[in-house]
Amino acid sequence: MTLKKRGIQRGGYLLLEKVEGEPLDVIDGAGVTSEVQEQLSRMWGDLKTLRASHRGIQAGDLMLADSGVLTLVDTGSLRFHQSAADYARHAAGTEPRDGERAEKG
Repeated sequence: MTLKKRGIQRGGYLLLEKVEGEPLDVIDGAGVTSEVQEQLSRMWGDLKTLRASHRGIQAGDLMLADSGVLTLVDTGSLRFHQSAADYARHAAGTEPRDGERAEKG
């Protein structure tokens, strides 16, 4: 599966598609199969490869399509980092949030 098919495209555009299915927060535990867990793991890897972070993915932000494909549907908090160092600072929680200034010292 390409990153483009997951609604993620590096560059100036973000491609989205309508997904028919159920958000993970309304699916009982039996619906979260090892295949779904595997897809989630691949999704994290794809986001890391793209140096993309999200401020707080929750089960309701993930849609399990009728076809069985897991999709991130809340893309409003996605941030693409210019460098691996910037991504690492964000992942460690040491990067200032939008609107905050870094402390000097």
